[in-house]
Formats: sequence, structure tokens, C-alpha cells
Amino acid sequence: DEDIQRCIEAGADDYLIKPIQHKVLAAKLLAMARIANMRNRLVSMNKRLEALSTTDYLTELPNRRAFEISLTDEMAKAARYEQALSVAVLDIDHFKRINDEYGHDVGDEVLRQVSARLKSSLRKGDVIGRIGGEEFGLCLSHTSAEDAVNACERYRKAISGDPIICGEHELNLTVSLGVTAYCENMGQLELIKLADKALYDAKAQGRNCTVYREGCGEA
Repeated sequence: DEDIQRCIEAGADDYLIKPIQHKVLAAKLLAMARIANMRNRLVSMNKRLEALSTTDYLTELPNRRAFEISLTDEMAKAARYEQALSVAVLDIDHFKRINDEYGHDVGDEVLRQVSARLKSSLRKGDVIGRIGGEEFGLCLSHTSAEDAVNACERYRKAISGDPIICGEHELNLTVSLGVTAYCENMGQLELIKLADKALYDAKAQGRNCTVYREGCGEA
């Protein structure tokens, strides 16, 4: 009994007593196969739940939570290895007007197609997530301020270059982007707020453009 207790405590699921009976062995193997199958299903379900919790259901991009986790990791790398890192916020211009004029179904399709264009033009190492209604966050690792502006312009042109077709509607979309660069000891909230401020500057300048806002050294 003590041997059995030690084995179970060490991680064994079951035991056999010698001499081993073939019928008992077959039954035990069947039981172990059932347990293994249940465990595999549980692992698979947990992975699906994790994916659902970090993926935006409409665009299949990382959601805000997943984007912020990726940004936190990249900020830690940038601080540790003194690497360049930039962050941008992209907003679809006049999106409310699309919903009001064509309906939310068209608005949802616009979001899906904008996301598809962003994914198809995604640079290696970049992370794009949907962080709000019509707002997308861009984490641009190993990217200086100047290169970040150029990258954001490529993303902007990828979306506004050709009309988006939604059923019988042909929509000429534009987007605005605000971008800033990570500086040492800068917090994530501060970094995103700076990119948001740059986005507001882009809106104020007439939209359909990328605006950079310097964050290092600001009070």
C-alpha cells in the first residue's frame, strides 16, 4: 500500500499488481487511452479559448489586449538591447459617416477589408492590432522615427490606393496615422497617448496623412 501511495503521489495514474492479468491490463490501457484523449481535448479547447481571448472576432487581428502584450514585450527588448521602436495609431477617416449612410454591415465589411490590406502589406516584425472601433495599433520594432513614418505612409497608401468594394458600393477610403518613437523609461500608456496625439494632429491637418510627434524630452 505504501508503494502504491508513493507512486500515485509521484504522478502515476494507476497501477497493476503482479501477476498481471491480460484482461485487467487491456481494461487499464483502455482507461488510460480515455484519460489521454480527454486531456488532449482539454488542451485543444484551452488553446482555442486563448486564441478567442486575444483575437478580434471581426478582423481576425490581435485585439487590444494581445496588441498591448506584444507592445510590452517589444518595449522591454528595446530598453534592454537599446533598439529602436516606434508605435503608430491608424484611424479610418469619416468612418461614422460610412455606418450612417450605408449601415453597420457595410461598416463591418470595410473593417475586414482594411484589416486584410494591412495584413497583406505587413512588414516582417511589425504587429498590427485592432485597438478600438475603427482604430488600429501598429508596433514597429527595430524602426526609427524616420523609417516609421515611411512605413506608415506605405500602410496608408495600401488602404487608400484602390477603392473598397462592398456589394454594390464602391468606397474611396482614406486613413490618418499618428506615430511616435519609444524613449527610455517611457511607459506603455504614455507611448500610446503620444501616438494618439499625433493622430489628432493628422486629423487637424486635413486627414489622409501621417504625422510624427516627438516624445523624448517632453515633460
